Amino acid sequence: MCIFSAGYIAVSYVFQLFLRALTMRMKLDLNPLEVFETRVSVGTSGVNLAVRAVSLMPALRGRGDLAGII
Repeated sequence: MCIFSAGYIAVSYVFQLFLRALTMRMKLDLNPLEVFETRVSVGTSGVNLAVRAVSLMPALRGRGDLAGII
C-alpha cells in the first residue's frame, strides 16, 4: 500500500502541473471552456492527492487494511 499510495501521489502531482497552464492562459489563448476544464482538472487531482496522502499515513504504520479502505 505504501508503494501504491506513493505512486498515486506522484501521478496526482503531475496533474497539478496544469496550474502552469492556468497562469499562461493568455499566452496559450485558452477559451473559457478550456479554462474551466483546466480548473476542474486541478481541483480533482488536488482531492486525489489529499486522499492518497491521508491513506499513506496508516500504510506507513503497517495498517495496509486501513489504508486500502481510505
